Amino acid sequence: MKYFIVAAFACCIFFSCKLSDSNPGKEANKELATMLHNYYEERLQHFPLEATSNGDYRYNDLLNIDFTDSYRTTLHEFYNRYHTYIN
Repeated sequence: MKYFIVAAFACCIFFSCKLSDSNPGKEANKELATMLHNYYEERLQHFPLEATSNGDYRYNDLLNIDFTDSYRTTLHEFYNRYHTYIN
């Protein structure tokens, strides 16, 4: 009896949920896709070992020295650029 009540309750919750379709035309958000693509490509330049592990060998000749101030400044500017883009 207890399992029947739990199953009935689960069915009621499952069937009462209605998904909203906030994008009825199924249009792609091209601005967001472009921003994410640019972020990914620029991130690979900053982290060449990650690029290589993902199968992208374009940055094999780069190895950033991550304890230098110039690298940290460059990385800080990179993150701030995308942080201000989304805010």
